[in-house]
Amino acid sequence: MDEYERERRRMNGMEKEAKQRAVIAGLTEDFACVNYVDLTTDAYENTTIFRISGKLSAMIPGWGNERNSRERFRLFSKFAVYEPDREKFDERTSQSLVLLHLQKAPAYFVNFRIRTGDDFSYTQMKFTADYAADGTIKGLVIGIHSIDEVKRGEMQRAEYMAVIASLADDFEFVGIIDKKNDELTIYRTSASLEKALNVFEGEKIGYTIFKRQLEQMVVEEDRKELLVRDGRDVIAEALMKDPVYKFEERLMIDGQVQYYRIKFTQDKDDPDKLVVGLLNIDRQVRNEITIGEMEKELEYQNELREARDKAEGASKAKSAFLFNMSHNVLTPMNAIIGFTDIAQKEIHDIDKVAESLQKIKSSSDLLLAILNNILYISQLENGDVKVTENPVDLTRFMDDITSILQPFAQAKGIEYQVEIGDLRNHHVYADTLHINQVVINLITNAVKYTHESGTIKLKFEQKESVQEGVGIYSITVADTGIGMSKEFIENIFESFSREDRWEVGNQEGVGLGLAIANHLVKLMNGDIKVSSKLGKGSTFVVTLPLRLQQTEEAPVEKDEASNKPSDTLEGKRILLVEDNDLNREIAFEILEDFGMEVDTAYNGAKAVEMVLKHGMNYYDAILMDINMPVMNGYEATKTIRSLQDDAHPIVIIALSANALEEDKQKSLASGMDAHIAKPVKSAVLLETLREFI
Repeated sequence: MDEYERERRRMNGMEKEAKQRAVIAGLTEDFACVNYVDLTTDAYENTTIFRISGKLSAMIPGWGNERNSRERFRLFSKFAVYEPDREKFDERTSQSLVLLHLQKAPAYFVNFRIRTGDDFSYTQMKFTADYAADGTIKGLVIGIHSIDEVKRGEMQRAEYMAVIASLADDFEFVGIIDKKNDELTIYRTSASLEKALNVFEGEKIGYTIFKRQLEQMVVEEDRKELLVRDGRDVIAEALMKDPVYKFEERLMIDGQVQYYRIKFTQDKDDPDKLVVGLLNIDRQVRNEITIGEMEKELEYQNELREARDKAEGASKAKSAFLFNMSHNVLTPMNAIIGFTDIAQKEIHDIDKVAESLQKIKSSSDLLLAILNNILYISQLENGDVKVTENPVDLTRFMDDITSILQPFAQAKGIEYQVEIGDLRNHHVYADTLHINQVVINLITNAVKYTHESGTIKLKFEQKESVQEGVGIYSITVADTGIGMSKEFIENIFESFSREDRWEVGNQEGVGLGLAIANHLVKLMNGDIKVSSKLGKGSTFVVTLPLRLQQTEEAPVEKDEASNKPSDTLEGKRILLVEDNDLNREIAFEILEDFGMEVDTAYNGAKAVEMVLKHGMNYYDAILMDINMPVMNGYEATKTIRSLQDDAHPIVIIALSANALEEDKQKSLASGMDAHIAKPVKSAVLLETLREFI
């Protein structure tokens, strides 16, 4: 090779090197790191570093001094690359893949995220080939620079354009409002809105002008509402709470009313810009209106059907009630009428009359019990019966129940057994009256359907409780009686429920005892269950939660010595106010038989007149009927109370056929001292008079 050729090659090499250095120098202005990797040598130090930022050096220990390309890439990946991108970064920066790409293009780019504290920034690594004279790649120029601002801007723009594009797919109108310049750029509009609003795609118009044009399209009765809804302050306040603000309006399009949704959303890139869209929802709204009308019609039809079913159910219940009542009430009534006739015919046969009167008395008691049960079940169903808790010693309480019921069972030749289990807490708070009613109903029911020589067992025990301060107690009544069918057990607690069997039909009753027991148990937050087999007997289990006494507290009892009234009522002056002649005669006879002096009045006004005539302290007590002509018992009582001396009030006791709890409360509220339900029993009347006089 001559001297000329060597010089030419040397000059070409210098020229290429100068160009290379010029390229690298230019790169260093924008790149945080630029280095050159020599691929022609196998030496460990094959990397020349032209530029490195202090930030990268501080992030990667020893990186600024490392001259081996493989180790340099390993450190960069470990300490700088965001962990979720690390595997992909290692794969895409492998030397074989980089060279493969550079054989097809002058540059190869790898985008990834670099760690910046708890966050990351978007970064790009650029590979450029350094070619040998024969065209092979002898080295790589590698630059690293941030693309975070550009990338994030592209992402935001992409999201924004995606919103615009999605709006454009569905919305007939899409525009961008420049609040600062009061200008609207129309991005998209349908032919119908273009004609109605007189605007075109790509056009810029004043937003105030656009609002006026839109207002003219809105149905006249909706325009005031639009002015409020699309006010600038209203939109701004709504978008502070939610990214989207929307409302519906009716627009007049081509002479027809169309439902539109108007939607506003904030431009993510510019706080001074809003995106507005108009979506036609006419078909959807009209479908909803049609469906709503159909649903209302269906709901109306269902209500009619339910009303019909209730009416039919009420009619059936009324028929069943009347059937049961007619049978159960007429039976004792027939006996009363029949034996009254016998007594009248045999008036001279003292024994026959006495026997008839006894049967009349028994039938009357049965009739009264039936009516009382019917009234009581009505009170329970209406929620008029309340629970009243008092301190109770359960051991003593069960002894009292046994003493009452045992003779009743033994009189029929039935063995009566009582078992008291382990009572860890026998001092509780309980409504003994209602528990008594439940147990008595269950025992009398068992006695009724158990044959002579049978057995009835009453078991009382305490169960485990998970609630602090509350004990769980069970009362079991088991008998060896006639039992019940499986079908009947399903309806056993329904009113007037009696099984259709001759063994049952021969027994007195209307099928209310168990219904009352069930209501009372539920009222005390308890539970009642029954099991039975035909011919084998029945078992009822009542479970009650009872509050435990923290300290033993004696049951509330009256002090007989201090509270017992005088036994004698002889000489007491009574005013009997009753408009019914028969009722007045019966009460008069009862009172006179006990030596009381009785005056009568046939209405409330007459009673007030007699009190005023004789003076406020003349009568010891007034027995006041409620439903009377001229002036009823409530009005008469209030009038007398307003006239009397508070220091010496007259005792006023209601005698009324209104026997519900609400009737009693109404009597007391009017100023009466007590309420006695008719038919009046002489013992109850006399005991009440003794208590209050």
